[in-house]
Amino acid sequence: MGLFGFGRKKAARASVPPGVHSSQPEIFPAELWQGEIGEMLRAAGFSPDDPSNFAPTPESIDARVARDKLAHETKLAEINRDVAARTNGGAMLAFFLIPEPCWNGEMGDFLLRRLQMSPYEDWNVAFLPADEQTASMLGLPRHPLGEALLFAGDAEQIVRSAMAKIDAVRAEAERTQQFGNYKQEQDAVNEIIHSYARWLLEQYGEVWKLSAARSQ
Repeated sequence: MGLFGFGRKKAARASVPPGVHSSQPEIFPAELWQGEIGEMLRAAGFSPDDPSNFAPTPESIDARVARDKLAHETKLAEINRDVAARTNGGAMLAFFLIPEPCWNGEMGDFLLRRLQMSPYEDWNVAFLPADEQTASMLGLPRHPLGEALLFAGDAEQIVRSAMAKIDAVRAEAERTQQFGNYKQEQDAVNEIIHSYARWLLEQYGEVWKLSAARSQ
């Protein structure tokens, strides 16, 4: 499975959130930082100068993904040099736990812009052997290759559920001017997605162990 062009199908060109002008893309506009509402925002852990208060631009998203992709490719190359030496030519491939379909379009906009995630971050990538021989020598599950996208449906369901949850919490926060829950829910949604990635890798490993045992 080759590297994907994550975020290049609409997500990196998404518009800024409603009510935010492209020339001043704050998540919470300057007027909200005045008076009692401003005090509540700060008490909830927000700051007007914090990077999290600025909606990423298409250019900043592209730059972040490109930076992370370069770091990812460098790491994979280092791993493969080591694996090739240990296994007489074996190789590893990247297994993206939240797969490509989730990083494009509406879901990609949510992950890349609103949650400021990146597909090439360590939590989303497992390095698995490219073939059965290398897998056997390293004691690791083989990369699922084309079967990897069989996991995409579950991942999409997790992401879409997270999107709906954040939309509802944000709408309620804007209605009540109570923003503490929004930050908490955003952090919780980040953890849900990370936890799903960890769970998937654990499940995949267990399936492989069972298959290996049955073949003996």
